[in-house]
Amino acid sequence: MKKLIFLLLIPVFISCIESSPKKNQTYTTTDDNLQKIELKEEDSKNIENSSVKENEENEETEEKEESSKFKPNWSNPFMSPYGKPIINIIRAYFLVGEFEMVKKFIVNSECLDQNEFEYLLRNSSWGYEIDATNMKWQNDSTFLMTAKSNINLTIGMEQYLGKIVNDTAKIFLFSQNKENPFIFDRKYPSADVQCQIESLARTIDFDFNSSNLTTESKKNLKLLNKLVSSYSNLNFTVNGHTSSEGSDNYNLKLSLDRAKAVRSYLIMLGINKTKISSNGFGSTSPIYPDSNIELSSKNRRVEISILK
Repeated sequence: MKKLIFLLLIPVFISCIESSPKKNQTYTTTDDNLQKIELKEEDSKNIENSSVKENEENEETEEKEESSKFKPNWSNPFMSPYGKPIINIIRAYFLVGEFEMVKKFIVNSECLDQNEFEYLLRNSSWGYEIDATNMKWQNDSTFLMTAKSNINLTIGMEQYLGKIVNDTAKIFLFSQNKENPFIFDRKYPSADVQCQIESLARTIDFDFNSSNLTTESKKNLKLLNKLVSSYSNLNFTVNGHTSSEGSDNYNLKLSLDRAKAVRSYLIMLGINKTKISSNGFGSTSPIYPDSNIELSSKNRRVEISILK
């Protein structure tokens, strides 16, 4: 009886086994998923590599375009890649009032801020017609450019000193020559010395509402005297200026008294009194706008200028 029951149950058991999920089939499905994941990762890498390659190609293209752009070569500033000598390029910017551009082509202008630089140029006589005739390199790697000038139909000759700075031709600024700060003249102090004189002049100060020189100002005037003492052939003028506070008459007198005080002290230090003069201009020649209180105070100043 037991044997008969067992035999009857065998077909049922086999049927159950066949209808159950196969273990091998589960593993096969898992392998497919892994393969799909691997394919996705591979595609992602390919896309990433393609993007990197594209970026590299773009950068290479940009570098080629940059290298192909026109870059001035100032090895011969007499005839620049722009078709004009450097002094004519500077003059072109000067005539349209682009003084920031002018300053980019100037050596030794660090002793002046932008306001002082513009003030110097606006009050100079430069800007007349010039025509460069030749250029000569100096032993110190500077170049001397000769030009024909035409001032009110009067033809003359003048020289400009310059040098190459970072592949750009620049000319020197002679800041003490207020009439024409670009002209080179061997009898005048070097551009560097003139810049030092300019800086020392900016430090001259007085007691409040007075023409009495401060102790620090006297020290700086002694330094200034040492710089100019070897130029006995030169004439100087001391110009006094004030800010706009106070009446015009008061400012005019104060500026003149301060200029006289500086002149007297320099004469005491050894400068020939016939070689130095003084003037007062009150508040008529401001460098900085009155609207800026902090800057307008800098209009109270003394200027020392070399005269021809």
